Amino acid sequence: MFESFEDYCARDFHRCNVVMETRLQRGDDFEGFLIRNLSLSGFAGDSASMLPIGAIVGIELPSVGLVEAQIRWVMGTRCGALFSTPLSLEDCRRAVVPGGPGERPRDTAADLRG
Repeated sequence: MFESFEDYCARDFHRCNVVMETRLQRGDDFEGFLIRNLSLSGFAGDSASMLPIGAIVGIELPSVGLVEAQIRWVMGTRCGALFSTPLSLEDCRRAVVPGGPGERPRDTAADLRG
């Protein structure tokens, strides 16, 4: 396993690979969204619909709340977004690790197999 949360995120170019079900806000509407990776600067995942490049959205992050981002790339319903203000390491940690230090990151591929 990894010695620290920082090691976990650093293993893949500072992205945390996760499978995290959440909601994405576009205007006044919310839709389901599956985050596949999260970093201090943005996220990537699958939306319920195709989002336009440049759209300003909000993504609900567990223990953090609604965070504003801009859609930067789209491939069908998969997309990537850049946060308007980068997450702090602490916010990223709270979103990914459910109980704090010593806990496993939420919903990783290993969790899905178990």
